[in-house]
Amino acid sequence: MKREKLTHSSFPGKSLVITPNGLREIQYIEKGDLVLTGSNKFALVNRKLHFLSELLEIKGHGHPIFSVTKAQEILATNYKRVRNPSTGKTERKFNKPGWILGENMKGNFWASPALFLRTEPPISLNEDIAWLMGAYLGNGFVNYNRINFLTNHFRCDELENRFKNLGIRLYKVQKGSIFEYYIIHAVLADWLKRTFDLEYSLKNIPFWVYGMDEKYRQSFFNGFIWGNGVFEDGRYRTTVNNKYMAIGIKLIAQTLGYSTALYLYTSKKKNKRIERWQIVAEVNARSSTVIGNNRFGLVREIKNNKKIHSVYGLEIAEGDSLIVDGLIVRI
Repeated sequence: MKREKLTHSSFPGKSLVITPNGLREIQYIEKGDLVLTGSNKFALVNRKLHFLSELLEIKGHGHPIFSVTKAQEILATNYKRVRNPSTGKTERKFNKPGWILGENMKGNFWASPALFLRTEPPISLNEDIAWLMGAYLGNGFVNYNRINFLTNHFRCDELENRFKNLGIRLYKVQKGSIFEYYIIHAVLADWLKRTFDLEYSLKNIPFWVYGMDEKYRQSFFNGFIWGNGVFEDGRYRTTVNNKYMAIGIKLIAQTLGYSTALYLYTSKKKNKRIERWQIVAEVNARSSTVIGNNRFGLVREIKNNKKIHSVYGLEIAEGDSLIVDGLIVRI
């Protein structure tokens, strides 16, 4: 493939876009698929493009390394300080959001959705079921017709109460300081696996979860934190081993009003790259703000990556924006 001057928005193949089935790498999107635009609507893909290009690596609140081409436009804002006549203090007044080139993003605030389309779930929900879904994503796993959870005695009561409310018998086996809980339920085990599991032990969040009623989203988030996180010093913290869950949980947290930061830590084991994504969610953070239906986070650093990368772009039937890695970009 030849290196060309790009006339389309393009992103590395592992960049994630939102489909009705959840997040998906852009390299696997094909003509006829549906993708979510920055206007919170699904649009049909008319064409997939493939190029070679250098990239920028942009670091900011909400993403530790967003890779784009130099000419990529990102929805962003900035602010000026104005004096509040009532208090006499200076305050930040944010400008109307607009499109800013990737190479000019440092010091600006990029946009990420904090509200999603209301979507009808495929099952009848209550807060206990939503909590169970989150807990399963946090540390649950299916083994044939058994759904398993591992926890310590500090967290046992919450799990036991949830299953009591659902009227499902819960079994417990103690292994040292760890308790293994499990239920035997072939239908539920099959549904959880089909709904949330990808290949290679990865998990994903289908789009309808982002559009659940707020009380169900909060229960889902609480269940996930129970399974794989902590709440301390006014912040929720969790660490996951794949980008799908990192971006997905970040977006869920944002719909609940949290300002969410992402951090990426990498290591090597037997010549294999290992990724650990940390998510930190809090109510107040100076490095982000909400305007309309989007949360805007401060961009702190831009680096040039002069290696030549394989990049992909999409032409869609309607709209001029796309959500890529949880950020709103122009296409």
